[in-house]
Amino acid sequence: MYQLFYRFYKWVNRHRSLSIGLALISLLVGFFIISSLKIEDDITKILPKSEQGNITTKVFQQQNFSDKITVLVQKKNGGNDEQLIDAAEAIELELEKYKNSIISIQGVQNEEILEDAFTMVYNHLPNFLSDDDYTIIEQKINQDSIRALTQTNYERLTSPAGIISRNFILKDPLGLTFLGMKKLQEMSSMSDLLYQDGYLFTQDKSTLLLFINPKHKSGDTQNNAAFVEGIKEIESKINKEFTHINVQFFGAPIIAVANAKQIKSDIIKTIAISMSFLVVLLMFFYRKISIPLILFIPTVFGFTTALVIIYFIRKEVSAISISIGAVLLGITIDYALHMMTHFREKQSVEILYKEITQPILMSCLTTATAFICLVFLHSDALIDLGIFAFITVLMSGIFTLLFIPHLYRPRLAKSEEKTTFIDRFASLSFDQNKPLIFVTLVLVIVSLFTFSSVKFNQDLSSLNYTPEDQLKAEKTLSQKTSMMQSSLYLVNYGSSLEEVLEESEKVFFRLQKDLKNSKIEDFSSISPLLLPKNKQQEKIEKWNSFWTEERKLQLKKMLINEGEKVGFLPETYSEFYTHLSNRFSLLTPKTIRDFDTTFFDQFITSKDSFYTVSTLVKVHPKQKQFFIQDYHTAEKNVLIDRKQLIETYLGAMVSDFNRLINYSSIAIIIILWIFFRRVELVLVSLLPIIVTALVTAGLMGLFKIEFNIFSSIVCTLIFGHGVDFSIFMTSALQRQYTTGINETKSYKISILLAVTTTLLAIGSLIFAQHPALKSIASIAIIGVSVAALVTFVLYPPVFRFLFFNRPRKGLSPVSLRIVITTFYLFFYFIFFGIILNGIIRILRIIVPISRQKKYQLFDWLLTNFMKTIPYLNPFVKKKIINHSAKNHQQTVFISNHSSSLDIPLNKMLLKHSIFVVNDWVYRSPIFGKAIQSAGFFPISKGIESNLEKLKNRIGNEFSVIIYPEGTRSPNNALGRFHKGAFYLANELELPIQPLYLLGVSDVWPKNEWFIFDGQLTCVFGKVIQPNDQNYGTSYSEQAKKISRHFKEEYQKLRDYYEDENYFRKKLFLSFLYKENEVVHEMKINFDQKKTVYHELNVLLNKTGKIYRYANDFGEFDFILTMQQPKREMLTYIESKEKRAIAQTNYITKTREILYLTNETIPEDCTIMIVDAQKFTIEISTSIKEIFVVDTSLSVEHFTDFVIKYPTDNFMHLKRL
Repeated sequence: MYQLFYRFYKWVNRHRSLSIGLALISLLVGFFIISSLKIEDDITKILPKSEQGNITTKVFQQQNFSDKITVLVQKKNGGNDEQLIDAAEAIELELEKYKNSIISIQGVQNEEILEDAFTMVYNHLPNFLSDDDYTIIEQKINQDSIRALTQTNYERLTSPAGIISRNFILKDPLGLTFLGMKKLQEMSSMSDLLYQDGYLFTQDKSTLLLFINPKHKSGDTQNNAAFVEGIKEIESKINKEFTHINVQFFGAPIIAVANAKQIKSDIIKTIAISMSFLVVLLMFFYRKISIPLILFIPTVFGFTTALVIIYFIRKEVSAISISIGAVLLGITIDYALHMMTHFREKQSVEILYKEITQPILMSCLTTATAFICLVFLHSDALIDLGIFAFITVLMSGIFTLLFIPHLYRPRLAKSEEKTTFIDRFASLSFDQNKPLIFVTLVLVIVSLFTFSSVKFNQDLSSLNYTPEDQLKAEKTLSQKTSMMQSSLYLVNYGSSLEEVLEESEKVFFRLQKDLKNSKIEDFSSISPLLLPKNKQQEKIEKWNSFWTEERKLQLKKMLINEGEKVGFLPETYSEFYTHLSNRFSLLTPKTIRDFDTTFFDQFITSKDSFYTVSTLVKVHPKQKQFFIQDYHTAEKNVLIDRKQLIETYLGAMVSDFNRLINYSSIAIIIILWIFFRRVELVLVSLLPIIVTALVTAGLMGLFKIEFNIFSSIVCTLIFGHGVDFSIFMTSALQRQYTTGINETKSYKISILLAVTTTLLAIGSLIFAQHPALKSIASIAIIGVSVAALVTFVLYPPVFRFLFFNRPRKGLSPVSLRIVITTFYLFFYFIFFGIILNGIIRILRIIVPISRQKKYQLFDWLLTNFMKTIPYLNPFVKKKIINHSAKNHQQTVFISNHSSSLDIPLNKMLLKHSIFVVNDWVYRSPIFGKAIQSAGFFPISKGIESNLEKLKNRIGNEFSVIIYPEGTRSPNNALGRFHKGAFYLANELELPIQPLYLLGVSDVWPKNEWFIFDGQLTCVFGKVIQPNDQNYGTSYSEQAKKISRHFKEEYQKLRDYYEDENYFRKKLFLSFLYKENEVVHEMKINFDQKKTVYHELNVLLNKTGKIYRYANDFGEFDFILTMQQPKREMLTYIESKEKRAIAQTNYITKTREILYLTNETIPEDCTIMIVDAQKFTIEISTSIKEIFVVDTSLSVEHFTDFVIKYPTDNFMHLKRL
């Protein structure tokens, strides 16, 4: 992969002007395209689609929730009502300056408002009259009432105030309209307030209240900023003018603007300072002033590319997704930091690309894939974020690889550069610091008990910044009114307004009962004002039926007669008489909207033929849950608790984020596997990520820090950092494992810089005043610090224990499958071995048969149990050769011994036999009693002194299995044969039959816990009769000759069955977990030359020193010494890196392999192998034979040598 980027680098170097021009043009074209991209700023886009589709969300989004600003005008220091009113009038006058930001001001009853209300009720009077009102009307139209009413009207008309009330009295002398106007008061939720002198007061008349309806929503802080600043100036001005009055403005728009200002202030103060420090730090470290610009260039190109692609696939993007995407800066600039740090260390572009390409691609792919999983969620904004972040992160990583080597060039020599405190700090061995390890382990242990106590804070209000003056105003409102009580919205909905109004009326009557029963505190409804058409028609008909012609004439007569007494003309109330006979029309929503738009929109909404009518209900907190239970199941009715609903949405988002974690985790695992190619490396690289998450959550639980919607998003950054740190440290440790050279310092420096950037950029917000920013900072500090701590302290020792430990001890690396298979086999052997041991002990006591019969029974049980063991492992092939040659008479079977598998193999093949075994086998806690009961013979007792016992034990039926080597050999080389087996055969006059076990030391070597893949081959040899003189007459002579014969036949069998691919798996296993490019190149080289080296194995000496000149990874040193363990390989590898890789192979600890640091041929070597395309060294006179693997080399290179055996695969040269 890195060659592609390196070739691009060289191409750009050759065409620098063209490359710069293309880059700038691409960026400008991108900016031009982005300018046409539509930004969607609808915050509801972040809500899950599944929620948007249900009726609750549809109703919620259609409501016009009021964001009023409340003006509190309070008495102080002896203030009076008149001063309150004067102050209120002054406020109204000042607010005229901001009429473009205000829809209306409520809480004031002037003549115009009163007249409009009177006219609307007057024109639709029947709608506003109840049955009780008609009873009052009947009382009003008797003679006495008319007389008193006429006198009252006369006094009002002749008083100074009569100018205002004249029209009202002439139009409605009975005051019927005022009966109807009382219904308007029933719609108000402010029953604890009262009007006096045209203004709204609290019950104790200490506070006058005004309500400003802003033109812009509270979230529109940009448009509200100037307006809020203006009303704060008004507040200050009025308080100075009226010393006995205190004015306070309170409302969501004010708090929202204060939040925006505080956030801006916090960011300017903290980020500006921290970024300045960071820029200085980076310039100091990299010795380059342009570092800040260089860092952001790949990110700018990544952002631009993402937005251009989104333009072509979606045409619009959510503003929320872009805002959240700003967090990506913290991730994407880290790629540049990683690359520049490695460039600073290596100062070779090719080596830079070789080492850093895979980690950066892995990091950006894992992070990008985690984000793209957002498309599986149900939120438009999150889908936009997923696409945007995926492209941005991925392209930023790629642009980093393409641009940084051209933009940044280390200016100092390597030795001079490593002098900063960051270099010295990175050089510390954190993973060997015992106090640090102890502290980290304590944190992990404590977190196991505290992580589950972390809570998610769904209360957005607690994350708001509320200024002190707003808190005081809120407290005053809570004390003086019920306005701050918990409010619920009962919303009726439907496809027609009539239908919805009917349902709303039902709710109204039900709420009236609840109010009487003290189940609610108050409620506000439009139902008394806007009735369904059929109800309105009923009201009109009732009016018409009440005002009969006779009653109208009688009333007219009484009003004229009584009026004449005070000087009224007969036509004074003519308009009223006409009104009584008026044909009233239905009250329409338009009429109410024209009367008061703000008031109407507060209750009724419509969109796409979907109508809602809402009722505001005040409920005491103790009654709230009961109220919700009573109303939430009603049909065509939605109960909205704004706070609870938002928390529900947030809960849905949290669930979505939880699913995102699951999706992204799977995706990350897949990507890690694609790059590492080993599930073991994937699992161990996930360890620091999991531990980081555990400890972060544990510390949050310990310090009572709660998650919230903002910090959850920041967790994406922390998760990304954790993955990046793990990938880079895994790459560093894998490289050290591959080459044996510790190069983790450069990786640690880049991680430290990434930690520093995050802590300074986000962690500095801990000093902010805004709660949301503090919550972001606290989690960022904890998360990133823990990620670095785990990566530096815990991860390296774990990695080294799992992967370095075995090769250093001369043991082969093992795969997870081998570990699982071995565990399974051990479990089977131990579990069923213990059961068999118990069965045999019980049978030995309770079965009433002869001892010989018991021996036969126990032998049958052991044979069948041992037979299962070799066949349990499907990854080990089994082959039995010449089984028909097995001697079926009593025999002394001799077998080579190099593995614990020898006994199960022998017993599987040889029933009716006993072993002469070592004491550790005889006294085994698992099957010791079983083999003792079966009559196995311990060698420690001595054969000579116990010959008679052994003879009695085997009787005429059982054979004896003996391992002449006495103990297991550590490899395929056979050890010295002892004489015991031959003495026993000679004394018992039994034939001897060799049983050759091939592959056992490769499948389960001595001193090894794990069972490897391979092939087990069992070969029955020729039976040697007691009277066969070819092998001598005495047992001592037989021991020598049979030993020689056994070893020769054993080697022949190995040469025959161990083909060119026999050690393939063992070789590949020795390179397990090394870098993929090394493994890939080694495999290709092995497959190309395996036939050559297999042929060489036959020609080369089985012992002695062999000099090899090569340019590989030492794979054929492995093969040659595995085939013949007594060979000594002295090898010079041209490439220093390949030589270092070869030296890390575990085989160097168990075989005689020495990698030379210079090409000088040792004087004691007589055989040389040349396996390189170039060979120019001087050949020592001690070399007698040369095997040239690369036939492209000319014979002229080897003077004084001639071809001994010409072959197609190699040249065999011999000195003249």
